[in-house]
Amino acid sequence: MKKVLYVKEEELKEKMQDLREYVALINENWDKLNKPYRMTLEDFKNFTSSRQEFGEKLWRRITDDVIAEYGSNRENLPNLPNGVIDMISYDSTKRKRPYDEVVKAVDSAAIKINWWLIWDCDTFALNDNGVSINEQNVNDYFTVFVTNSKQEKGLKIFDNIINEFKELKKMGITSIDDYINFEDDTIFKEKLTNKLKDEKE
Repeated sequence: MKKVLYVKEEELKEKMQDLREYVALINENWDKLNKPYRMTLEDFKNFTSSRQEFGEKLWRRITDDVIAEYGSNRENLPNLPNGVIDMISYDSTKRKRPYDEVVKAVDSAAIKINWWLIWDCDTFALNDNGVSINEQNVNDYFTVFVTNSKQEKGLKIFDNIINEFKELKKMGITSIDDYINFEDDTIFKEKLTNKLKDEKE
């Protein structure tokens, strides 16, 4: 059982537009984003969530690889000649530059993508040419569904309660909190009759 109760149309429209703008920028820069390493879906989610944090991890990975190419490791880095350290820094910065250019190009669009869309609803799919949007998943995320009979019954009961409350408001009762003992689900009958006693027969 799965019935659509309602769709959050305005929010869906706004967020879908944000996603399309972001993905368009990403795809324009996809080649750069995949240098020096091929990006996985998990990488892309982390990138979208925090460019700074992802960039710091990328920088460490790049420098580890560059240091290894110079025949050393991070622990031995302080023992290397200054000239070698300078070359490691230069080569690492050069390899990370495409990433930094992508961040500059997409950052203002990326900050509009909320955490739930990144992690909770499989919004993105990766392919050889870039990123696409799983639009049905996004639509479902902004849709409220009824999935069982208990929900149906609860909604019906609350519809009835609202209709009855509208009648109470016509009688001058704008809040039911003053007339219901929520500890034992009883009515403060005297208080209620006093409230309504002004009406004459």
